[in-house]
Amino acid sequence: MAKDGLYKLGPSLANNLHGRSWVNQSRPKLGSSWNDRDFKSTKASVTTIERIIKEVKESSAKNNGTIILRSPDKKRKKNPVTDVAEYVFNIIRHIIYNFHKTERNRACVKSLRQKLMEDLGWSGSEKSLRIILKKLNFKWRKNIGQQKNFNREK
Repeated sequence: MAKDGLYKLGPSLANNLHGRSWVNQSRPKLGSSWNDRDFKSTKASVTTIERIIKEVKESSAKNNGTIILRSPDKKRKKNPVTDVAEYVFNIIRHIIYNFHKTERNRACVKSLRQKLMEDLGWSGSEKSLRIILKKLNFKWRKNIGQQKNFNREK
């Protein structure tokens, strides 16, 4: 079943199935009457119905009887690259200050990212590098060719 269909199915299942007597019981047998009736009406699996019922119980217990269902999106682990140690900030700052000497070029985010990948094995994106540069108090200025370079804010 599609994600949108399941999301739309969740609140209606919760409202329809919340008051039933078997909600508070253990998992019934597969051939019982509620299975056939609810599967035909909702076209959802046993585990989906049980998950929604469990979520309804937990939500109503936490929120004083109001039912709030979460979105069925995939939960992604948050491991931001921008939360680095202070010594890594110092290394990045040192690489930026010496970039024009070693590369004989003005530093932009794209070229600086390549340099960090070569020297440190850094695997962050350009967006996360911009966040780190903002934490280091760098600001962007447009030069004559309209390319954005960054300078240290004093």
